[in-house]
Amino acid sequence: MITNGIFLDACLRKPTSRTPVWYMRQAGGDLPYYRKLRETYDLMTVTTTPELAAAVAAEPVRAFGVDAAVLFADIMLLPMAMGVKLHLDENIGPIIHSPICSSSDIEALEDIHSDTQFDFLRDTIGILKSNLTVPVIGFSGGPFTLASYLIEGKPTRDFVKTKALMHEHPDIWRLLMGKLTRAIIRYLEIQVRAGVDALQLFDSWAGYLSREEYAQYVLPSTQMIFTTSNEGGEQMSSFAFRPSDDVAKVECHAALPRDSANLRAHSMPRRLAAGSFTSLEKTHVPRIHFATNTEHIIDLLAPLPCDVLSVDWRMSLDRTWKIVGEAKALQGNLDPKILLTDISTIEQEVDRIFAEVDHRPGFIFNLGHRMISGTPHAHVRALTDYVHKHT
Repeated sequence: MITNGIFLDACLRKPTSRTPVWYMRQAGGDLPYYRKLRETYDLMTVTTTPELAAAVAAEPVRAFGVDAAVLFADIMLLPMAMGVKLHLDENIGPIIHSPICSSSDIEALEDIHSDTQFDFLRDTIGILKSNLTVPVIGFSGGPFTLASYLIEGKPTRDFVKTKALMHEHPDIWRLLMGKLTRAIIRYLEIQVRAGVDALQLFDSWAGYLSREEYAQYVLPSTQMIFTTSNEGGEQMSSFAFRPSDDVAKVECHAALPRDSANLRAHSMPRRLAAGSFTSLEKTHVPRIHFATNTEHIIDLLAPLPCDVLSVDWRMSLDRTWKIVGEAKALQGNLDPKILLTDISTIEQEVDRIFAEVDHRPGFIFNLGHRMISGTPHAHVRALTDYVHKHT
């Protein structure tokens, strides 16, 4: 049961008693419980084992005092469910065994037909919802970011193969975008059905495209993701269906108990027949778009039917609001490297950010991108406390 809902209120530009805080990549990383787990389990085992993934997602709520939890998952879980073979290199990231280069490669990708493919994710959400008093954020990788991994075969910052396919074979690119868009929509719907309270689309690398490339090759898919509920094309205001009785009523706590395996047996979402949901009800799940380096396309993002735009430190919040209008909430935008400096510098940057916010409603404090490995935990907690006291 949510008793701290200021994050959701800020997403919808409602008044809040203080500014909500959460951090991208707040779970896992260098946190002690996660590091201990990684001595025994690899990353994919942790993300696909509900009691482990839930405990990792809950750890920063206690450690950092944040106002929302984010699922501990990997954006490559969706491509893997579509039949993509890959392995994770600790130093590089995902390595795709057979990168996409033809229409037949795309046609071989499997559609997401059954919710049971993500039972582990549903169970993870069930544990978190039964034990945390803050909202749970679900997410997916965005269409361009996922496509770039599948085409390049590994992380990149130049996107040579991706842009070549985009420009030289636009029909193949559109085929890939269609396949990924349908899968992302389905994936996010599954998370909403399981009970997440908000959604973030991580199209982290979209800002590396030119304005013209983004408008022509990516924006239509992003627009569809935020407006379409399923492959049938039913139009809705959000990914807004969930079972009315999906999570058993249990006493809620701010932290997961030590015996999380025993908890799981008592607080899992009630099982429904595969692919069928009864007594569905509409609700509004706030939606966040995240990308970096977006100053040149921020006006293209403004009309997206999402509630929040997340921006990085390269763009002024004040200027962003002037471009997109104050009907949208903003999230950001501390440079993660500032957390590696001293407390005084961190506080000065927070003061600067709040001067730009200028008491506007609809602001969520976050980093402009993911937390950097080696960030002192004491600095993160001090940042949270300072933001909370600032407002």
